[in-house]
Amino acid sequence: MAKASWWPKRLPDRRALMANFLAKIGGYAATLGLPAGLVTESETICTNWIAAYDWVEDVDATKRAAVSWRDNLWRGEPMGDPLPAAPVFAVIGAVTGEIGIEDRFFEIRDIITKSDGYTQAIGDDLTIEGADEGAAPEGEIVPALTLVVMPGYKINIKASLQGRDALQVEYKPNGGDWIVLKVLTKLPYDLVVVPQTPGQPESGHVRAIIIDENEPFGNYSPEYAVTLSA
Repeated sequence: MAKASWWPKRLPDRRALMANFLAKIGGYAATLGLPAGLVTESETICTNWIAAYDWVEDVDATKRAAVSWRDNLWRGEPMGDPLPAAPVFAVIGAVTGEIGIEDRFFEIRDIITKSDGYTQAIGDDLTIEGADEGAAPEGEIVPALTLVVMPGYKINIKASLQGRDALQVEYKPNGGDWIVLKVLTKLPYDLVVVPQTPGQPESGHVRAIIIDENEPFGNYSPEYAVTLSA
């Protein structure tokens, strides 16, 4: 299902929306004429979304702490000090229901916005107000790159993700084939190209394409000629 401009791109912002909606939807049920079952379903969706998000955040934080604990065990100082207890991973509570809850939440949002009692003020308060899919059509998406060649076969690349997830950067040496250098989620970024002949200058071309939800999105950028050297 296509996403909409009201649905945040960042996961922490989505969590904030879910928490706000969960806290307020019950108070609007009568005004919107929502069946009790639909209100309960939407609250369950929000609760499960938040539980899954928070659990993964806890697991990620504990994993980082576990790596520090391991490194402290291996190389900590002063040698001989007592070892602190190992971090304990969080255990997620019961999360029951059906998969695909974001798409279902979109459907419920559409039901709400079409209700006779719905107003923009209600939508703003629930943080679900906004036009559907305001982004440019996929066929119009073409990344524009700014490249600066540096010593060490490096290329500094600047570009806009255009509200999408990542940018796949590819390189083709003259007479060679296209290879993927890296998939970037943050820009600018310094890329390193492995030359065909180590220590020798090399010429080739760079191009890129937007990645959204793990799939290529839109069109390739123009091909940019580069000459690299040690």
